Amino acid sequence: NLKPNEIIPWLKQMGWNGDTKNLAQLLTELEPLVDRIHLDIDVGESIYPKIGLECYLIRQPIQEPKWALFLEIWLD
Repeated sequence: NLKPNEIIPWLKQMGWNGDTKNLAQLLTELEPLVDRIHLDIDVGESIYPKIGLECYLIRQPIQEPKWALFLEIWLD
């Protein structure tokens, strides 16, 4: 239940050493386009540098104009 602006502080608190600058930029771009972002991490002795972001839109494409904008931006 982290908000996008809480993801990087949480990752840093957990000891993640990934690229926070690029992640911050990506989260800023994604936040207005999606309803939810899920964070996928792999954990061993620490959180591995590569993370995943799953983006969700609650309404179906025909009812949600953000789908077209999201796909246009991220599939180019």
